[in-house]
Amino acid sequence: MRESIGQSFLVTLAVTLVGIIIIILLCAVAYSKTFKIKSKLIDILEKYDQYEDVYAAASGEMESYLLSIGYRRNRNGVSNCPSESPNGTYLGEAINSDFSQFHYCVYEFDSGVGENRGKYYGVLVYIYFDFPIIGDFIEIPIYGETKVFFDSGYIEG
Repeated sequence: MRESIGQSFLVTLAVTLVGIIIIILLCAVAYSKTFKIKSKLIDILEKYDQYEDVYAAASGEMESYLLSIGYRRNRNGVSNCPSESPNGTYLGEAINSDFSQFHYCVYEFDSGVGENRGKYYGVLVYIYFDFPIIGDFIEIPIYGETKVFFDSGYIEG
């Protein structure tokens, strides 16, 4: 009788360990996919040196890229972008929150204090898991920034 209890305990332990390893691998894959999305959005912004509005080339390419990879869409058509970054610094209002159909945020910043040197952008994307009940509550933000796009008037003058 003792041996059968030991066998069932070992089987339960093995199944639990395999389940934990699978969960860790799924989280790693989701993180790498989201990190790749963030890097691609930053590359698009750096390619066009700007992000203006819904009709600009950068925002259109970002939206089509997110559509092609199957990124999560907003349910109500409006992004709920936070005004603080994941590390607690103030970001302000997102410039894409009014028209984007996907759940990502783009922020615009001035590079110099009191000087108009140029601007740079911050991009916030989310890791999400599509679990039936708890999937909507699990969103892990990943934040990144572009290089500084210097104003040509500041460089020449």
